Amino acid sequence: MFKFGAQILRRQVNLFRPKAGKGFFVLFGDGQNGSPTGYEVSDLLAGWVQSYQIGPPFGMVGTRNWETGYFAQDDWKVTQKLTLNLGLRYDLYTWPVEVQDRQANFNINTGQLELPTSGNRSFVPTGTKLGQVCTYVGRTHTFRSAPHSE
Repeated sequence: MFKFGAQILRRQVNLFRPKAGKGFFVLFGDGQNGSPTGYEVSDLLAGWVQSYQIGPPFGMVGTRNWETGYFAQDDWKVTQKLTLNLGLRYDLYTWPVEVQDRQANFNINTGQLELPTSGNRSFVPTGTKLGQVCTYVGRTHTFRSAPHSE
């Protein structure tokens, strides 16, 4: 029996992201000026901090990407007890894109920061390897059970 199909998924992730996480602690500096223990690491371990600040909000962030997969498979009955399942599958996952172009990538090959522009927000970004198809083979073997003796 020949089968084929596809799965197309548009992933949309929206979340609130503060600029400085959930805030940050300000320590006493060199452990001298007003430090309860006289040593900065001891202050931190004992829970003594000079102040705490809540980070300013960055706001809502939304990323989008596509996850697609296509397949074709066929079952081939070799003998009465052996069936082979043969198939091909092609998957493509695109890079996530931030909806307001507030996400950049560091290119390790050039050492440059790649900022988003209208020219590089395509469905299939530069560097995506296309044409990679995976194959799979499965088999089913039916065993005949021995007759029961009573």
